[in-house]
Amino acid sequence: MTAWPAYDPTHRALRVPPRLVAPAPPEGWTLGALGAPVFSIVVYGTPPPQGSKKPEGKFRKKTKAGTVVTIPRMVESAQDAIDAWRDAFDKACRLVLPRGWVPLDAPLIADMTFTLKKPVNAPNTRLTWPMRYPDLDKLARATGDALSLAKVYKDDARIVEYRTLAKRYPGEGPDALRKPGAVVRLWILPGAEVTR
Repeated sequence: MTAWPAYDPTHRALRVPPRLVAPAPPEGWTLGALGAPVFSIVVYGTPPPQGSKKPEGKFRKKTKAGTVVTIPRMVESAQDAIDAWRDAFDKACRLVLPRGWVPLDAPLIADMTFTLKKPVNAPNTRLTWPMRYPDLDKLARATGDALSLAKVYKDDARIVEYRTLAKRYPGEGPDALRKPGAVVRLWILPGAEVTR
């Protein structure tokens, strides 16, 4: 792992203020040695996918050439479920965040494990995998935005790496809950400076 350049005020080519230059992570650092998370939460509810669009109605738009075209209006296909998920996260975060919490503004590492409802026709005698709808990346997108709206961090773009990103059925595997929901943990990237 290469070390980040140290700030040198005499070197004019490096135009980065000293507070924005992060020191190098400790030698031999791995994701397994993160320590206690800076934020951890369990939220119950049905995790929805975010990013699937469907056409709903049309609108007219004038082009640069002056002609009018009709374009289908695309809306989120699971908007009601996304709103309910965001509301569940907002309520849960209000309970666990300490008074005076300032949204995290640093590079973050995240764990997100989603527990989905097991289909009726899935076998109960062996471990099964939720390898069908919804897509894992769309579940992460909905949850990342929910954490932003709950003011856990400034924006979900602060997540630079996932230690775990998984979907499971109830009771099957690490961090699987007994009913649908999500387990989320956040760590600040070792060596990074937190802007407060």
